[in-house]
Amino acid sequence: MPGAATRATTPTSASSPTTKPGGIQGSLEEMPLTELLQGVEFNQKTGHVEIEADAVKGVIEFQAGNPWDARTVDGRQGEEAMRVLLRQK
Repeated sequence: MPGAATRATTPTSASSPTTKPGGIQGSLEEMPLTELLQGVEFNQKTGHVEIEADAVKGVIEFQAGNPWDARTVDGRQGEEAMRVLLRQK
């Protein structure tokens, strides 16, 4: 759908009993993806960030704050998928 905002959902930490399933959701207009990912790294979160944009949909997985894997629904994986997903605004 043209003009739709890019959205991301953030990981939940298995080590945090107070974290509710589903993490947080929101538009990347409110918080840039790079800022969101810095928070994942700084807080050493494990989980995934789902990215939905007009051009691409995909997921970046994290283990203890480090990027572990990335893939898009059109079949890209690894570094290629990471580059495509990080270009979303």
